[in-house]
Parts: sequence; C-alpha cells; structure tokens
Amino acid sequence: MSVRDERGSQPTEPRGCPTPGACSALAEIERLRAALERIAQWADAYPCAVFPKPDAGYLERAAKVLFENGMTMDRIAADCMRHAIEGAGRIAKDALS
Repeated sequence: MSVRDERGSQPTEPRGCPTPGACSALAEIERLRAALERIAQWADAYPCAVFPKPDAGYLERAAKVLFENGMTMDRIAADCMRHAIEGAGRIAKDALS
C-alpha cells in the first residue's frame, strides 16, 4: 500500500523505494501471497492418509443409512462443501479488501 501525505490526499512511496510504485506493488504481492498460502493450507487439511477417500460402496451404504433416517447425502455434502468454500472465500475477501 502507498503512504499518504500529511493532507491524506496524494499517495507517496515510502523513502528508499527504487522506483515509484515498486514498494506498494511488492507489499501487495506479499499480502496476496500470504492469503494464497492460507488457502493452500486449507487444501491440505484433510489428507487421504488420515481420512481415506470413501469408495462407491461406502458412499452407497452411507446414503442408505441417511435415507432410512430421513436425510440425504446431498444435503450433507453441500454443507461440507459450503463450509470449505466459505472459509477459502473469507480468506480471499479479506485479502482483496
């Protein structure tokens, strides 16, 4: 981000920047990179070594148990996906604001 002068109007670069805009651009890149790294950490949060990917039979049995109790796999899957994408969305929105 650029530094504003005493009047709060004209953006200026901090002293020691090699070219106009360079420090602001580098700071912005680092801020956005940090947000991307947080999203990447989310992507690695549930490794298959710890939480094995269910096969088709596993999912069919789970869907049957849910159906027999008035629930659906779709609703649960949508909620899980919503949770994950909302978390990544918050990180992205914070970085973009």
